[in-house]
Amino acid sequence: MRNYAVKSHYLRCKKIVSPPNLRFINAEVFMSSLSQFVRLSNEKVTLIFDCQGRMPKVIYYGAPLSDSTTPEMLSVLNTRQEAKCAPVIEPPITLVPTHGEGWTGQPGLEVSGDADQWSAGFNLVEINQDAQSVAFIAEDAHRGMRLITNVELDTATSVVKYVSRVENTGSSALHLNYLNAASLPLPTTVSKIKTFEGRWSAEFQTKDHDLFFGSYVRENRRGKTSHDTFPGLIAFPDGTGELNGECFGYHLGASANHKLRAELMADGRSYVQFGELLFPGEVVLDAGDSYTSPVLYTGYGCEGFSSLSQQFHNFIRSNVLNHSAESKPRPVHYNTWEGIYFDHNEDELKALADKVAPLGIERFVLDDGWFKGRRNDKAGLGDWFVDEAIYPEGLDGLIDHVTGLGMEFGIWFEPEMVNPDSDLYRAHP
Repeated sequence: MRNYAVKSHYLRCKKIVSPPNLRFINAEVFMSSLSQFVRLSNEKVTLIFDCQGRMPKVIYYGAPLSDSTTPEMLSVLNTRQEAKCAPVIEPPITLVPTHGEGWTGQPGLEVSGDADQWSAGFNLVEINQDAQSVAFIAEDAHRGMRLITNVELDTATSVVKYVSRVENTGSSALHLNYLNAASLPLPTTVSKIKTFEGRWSAEFQTKDHDLFFGSYVRENRRGKTSHDTFPGLIAFPDGTGELNGECFGYHLGASANHKLRAELMADGRSYVQFGELLFPGEVVLDAGDSYTSPVLYTGYGCEGFSSLSQQFHNFIRSNVLNHSAESKPRPVHYNTWEGIYFDHNEDELKALADKVAPLGIERFVLDDGWFKGRRNDKAGLGDWFVDEAIYPEGLDGLIDHVTGLGMEFGIWFEPEMVNPDSDLYRAHP
């Protein structure tokens, strides 16, 4: 601890007398040609990164700022008083905070190898920016690692995408335990988080939590997104409602094991962090290999939760969905489940189609029970073949009858599920 304090004091004293474009790494001073700040903005939001330290950090994300508010001003506003019994130079909340930066929160990168790779500390070496995106490239040459974080601001909404990649540039294998998509500081006004919980038939129940000293952590280990561990949350100040107040939304775009964290640190700072949850030994990077995190989507709303929802909805409609609401009106459809459950009979289904067609039904959906061995909910899932015991001639006759009545034919299946009592499971237990 004594050596660390001396080193920190050295950096602080040198920083007072050094030009602002000097960068300090391992107590060595060199000139940096990199931009000190990166700014991305549109009509909905402004996002500013401070790149004066070893690694980039967010210093502003919120309502659009005019050019009269400079990044230098924001950097000064983000300067905090030195805390007692704490490092003189406060370890910043960078996009991927690490042990090598002196970070005492949850590291954004957890890695091990045959030496001290666990203590990785990166130095920003390159910034590639265009109008709406930026790539931050950093290296730890001593430990043979490169870290790249790509950030992209949507042109029409407040939504920002973050994704990080770690590359093994050394000669020995790296055992990767965790890489966050991004760690992002929360504004000092934020005091609450809204999370999403639930179960089957009661999905997306919201729960508000006060930020507390320590970490709120949710982990999903089911291998896919589930009702009880949705990979997202909303952070907001006290008093924000549906139509008033600021709020910040975060959603990890991954139907996989994942981990999210919202932490209030002892020094008063708070942040959120999202990434894939990796099992021990799941990812081993040999020389030249790399791992890329899932995408973290963030959004900002200035007029309550509804405004935040609108930003995400507009982003999805423009960038994710491959059709528009105007391309085709949603058809009125009839689903057979409540009418027949597992009791399938082709003649009865044709008669059912005759009854619903005059009601204005535009799509007739054949629900659960049409595939092999599916007489109840304990068998058959995974064997997606027409059950010849019920439909000896296949589904062609029913399909022709339905379409002949002027309706589309739809069919239900659940590809992510399998029953132990199925041919698929017996062949691949």
